[in-house]
Amino acid sequence: MSTIFSRMNAFLPFNKTERIILAIVIGLHLLFLIGFQSSMK
Repeated sequence: MSTIFSRMNAFLPFNKTERIILAIVIGLHLLFLIGFQSSMK
């Protein structure tokens, strides 16, 4: 996992706060999609 993160750190020109905000937004989207799929069943 750490190698992927270091590669992303080298690839993405974001600072730490922007990365944290992006992680929160992506996590919320994933949780919403998972909850939506489970509620559809």
